[in-house]
Amino acid sequence: MIGAFNSVYTALQGFLSRTFWFAAFLPVALIAVIHLVIATLAVGPITVFGATLSLSGSLDAAQFATTGIVIVLGLVIVAYAVMPLMPRFRGLLDGTLLPVEIHDWLRGMRRTEANILERTIQARLDDLGALHTMLEQYSPADSPFRTAYADAERLAGLPDSQVADAAAASLKAARTAIDKRQLMAEAVRAAEAAVRTMLTRNNPDQRELARLIAPATLDAAAAKLCDRTGDLANQFEDVLSSACREAFYAHEIIKERVRIAAALKNPRATLIGDARYVVESYAEDVYCAQFDFLWPRLLVAIKAEKADDPILTSIENARAQSDFAVLSWVLILTVPAIWLPTLLVRGGPAWLFLAIGAATPMLLTFFYELVFENQLAFGDVVKSTIDRHRLLVLKMLGLPQPTSRSGERLLWEQILGAEKDGRTTDLVYLPPKTQ
Repeated sequence: MIGAFNSVYTALQGFLSRTFWFAAFLPVALIAVIHLVIATLAVGPITVFGATLSLSGSLDAAQFATTGIVIVLGLVIVAYAVMPLMPRFRGLLDGTLLPVEIHDWLRGMRRTEANILERTIQARLDDLGALHTMLEQYSPADSPFRTAYADAERLAGLPDSQVADAAAASLKAARTAIDKRQLMAEAVRAAEAAVRTMLTRNNPDQRELARLIAPATLDAAAAKLCDRTGDLANQFEDVLSSACREAFYAHEIIKERVRIAAALKNPRATLIGDARYVVESYAEDVYCAQFDFLWPRLLVAIKAEKADDPILTSIENARAQSDFAVLSWVLILTVPAIWLPTLLVRGGPAWLFLAIGAATPMLLTFFYELVFENQLAFGDVVKSTIDRHRLLVLKMLGLPQPTSRSGERLLWEQILGAEKDGRTTDLVYLPPKTQ
């Protein structure tokens, strides 16, 4: 089969791109092999264009030399036929081309999930901000906490065990919130209030207290309570620092896990739709350039400027990986669609029926995640390309190069207005000699 493929590839490589072989032919060949294996398991040896294929028997090399070429050509034809359908397949996966009822149902569920995630991220961000504010207020030498500690060292009364117990309980509650990675600001704020209340009643330095009162009245229990007061006050700094570190980590990890946080305010029907939205909204959010207008013209402008620009290869490779995953996901559906009814009608084998039923969800999940990851990777390439080359579109259109970001945003808005209604929006072109 490899020799047959090499023969066909050598003959057709001038007509078909590398993207075709990876993004279209490879998924078709992969799924064809799966169908072939299932067919031989369900039916036994099968004959394809005169060659008998079996998992247990050997292949006649001479017979298969011609048959292999015919099979590869057939796969090429199938792959070439499905290539124009790739936009529709992508539309089904990102939700834009789903039936209205299904689209609205999926988007309703995802909007609910997005609202929960957005509130969770905001709560973590607020928690982190509150803790950082507390740390900034705690650090200066003249901060309220340090001032309270200094004032406590001048107290002349005997220490109170009840306020020390309350401070210890509050610090323990704050540590519990930290260990469980809950929202920590309120617990730490309560601990600070309890410790400061303790410092209004208890002197944290037994030597200072002994100097201020009659030494005979400072028994061992009171001295121990002074030391405990100082220790609890010092523990608060550790609790506050630990809470800040954990809050920062909790916020960062939830942002890492929510890969499309930028789409939470306006979620699409599917996760892949969110990934696509994040990519396509970048140009408009940053430069006020509409993606549907900018991207196709940008590709043309880059090719006109430098046909062998490495960025074009990066774009082609990223798109090919995305298309490979999309087409593989779609073609995997043909396996249960064909073989589950067939095996049910034929009466088995039962283990093959169960194996297909069990493997299909796992394969669909794998390729769906692969589509998502490839869409994000393609998005990174798209963003880099827009950042680096977007002004080539202005050059191609004969428009002046902007001198500031605000000027560029205004120019893209004018271009968008001219595209919508060129009769009412005017654009000033560069003289031909300066283009």
